[in-house]
Amino acid sequence: MIEFKCHCSQNLQTPEDQAGGMMQCPRCGRLNDIPTLSDLRNLDAEGGFKISDLEIVDTPDRLKQAAKAFTRSRTTDTGGEIDLRPTLEDVMKAGVEEIPLTDDAAIGNSPKYDPITGELIVPLTVKREDASAETGPIPMATAVVGYATRDTQAGQGSVALALLSPVNLIVLFFVMLAYMLFALLTIFFAPIALILGCPPTLVGMVIVGPAVMAHYSNVINEVAFEERDELPRFMRNFSLSEDIWVPMVQFVLGVVYAFAPLAVWVKLAGVSRQGDALALGLLLLGSFVFPAALLTMTSSGSLPNARPDRLLSVIAAAGTRYLWLAVVSFIVVVTSMITIGGFGMIPVASLHDFYRLHIPPGWVAIPIVLSQLYLAHYGAWQLGLLYRSKHAQFKWVNQLHIKRNRTTLAPRRLARRTMPTSSVKSKP
Repeated sequence: MIEFKCHCSQNLQTPEDQAGGMMQCPRCGRLNDIPTLSDLRNLDAEGGFKISDLEIVDTPDRLKQAAKAFTRSRTTDTGGEIDLRPTLEDVMKAGVEEIPLTDDAAIGNSPKYDPITGELIVPLTVKREDASAETGPIPMATAVVGYATRDTQAGQGSVALALLSPVNLIVLFFVMLAYMLFALLTIFFAPIALILGCPPTLVGMVIVGPAVMAHYSNVINEVAFEERDELPRFMRNFSLSEDIWVPMVQFVLGVVYAFAPLAVWVKLAGVSRQGDALALGLLLLGSFVFPAALLTMTSSGSLPNARPDRLLSVIAAAGTRYLWLAVVSFIVVVTSMITIGGFGMIPVASLHDFYRLHIPPGWVAIPIVLSQLYLAHYGAWQLGLLYRSKHAQFKWVNQLHIKRNRTTLAPRRLARRTMPTSSVKSKP
């Protein structure tokens, strides 16, 4: 009989033929290694191994025994078998004898062991929250970056207030500096312009004009495609092609599309009271078409979309919202003419006399420039929001690449017609 102690100090007993096996403790349920018969003399009363001095035993034939045990031969010199491990046939003949384990109900919560590693699974203690304790409202995260958080159908008030935010005011300040540089270049170049017979604003339009025009196209693209709800930096990333030249060309194409008839009429007939009605009508018509033309040129990326019916699809998709954009466009166009060339830039003679008799130019210069600066950014922002919300209704072409299967969509080859049997001549 083998007697030893469990980890919980429970005395265990088992027959000697179970030496080296495992036994479940009836008290704690843990599996314990049954000591071998050679280990019994080394166990103390508490079940631990005794620590004694190391006894060195001299075995002169150790090398010979090791060579005999680890040789490739499976039999000894006398013909005995070295490998005494049982084969599958021996196991099948012996059968399987299940070792009865202690009832889990009698032990209580019996321990669990990992089926792969055999390690004891220790349960983790989970802290239980007091159900009676009152919990406050769950704090919701707030947006830090304001990109694309505003509705695509943003009204006039939301955009008008957003332009007054600190970030957007900084952008407006740098655009205002560009306006001031344009005015300084016009003043300095005025004497030379009188000698050469060219407009005084020519130098300013060549140096500052491209950057300012490209800026308004960039505002539309940033709000429309990048879905940003703030103004981009002036000249954006300072790329000569992507940030200045291409947007400037798009802006110029929109201006030419809307106001080319007015420019031709002024060139042919000049500014006179007789042509005021037609000039004012062309000015109103150009201001009405300009938002759709500018949005088409800057956002569609294809000149065939400038066809009148496709341009009208943009106006139809905007609905009544476009009327407000047309009013803003007219104010921006008139104030831009005054900012660039003064009151004489407006191609209506009666308006010249009205400004000259009723409004001193010196008092309205700064308010006109500031209003043009603010309303131009406001209109560009609204055009970007219009594209963001209604672009699917625009009847534009070359906007989507639809992959076609050439095999299935290719025209079928006509079957070869066979000659009628009556027309075939038989050989003799």
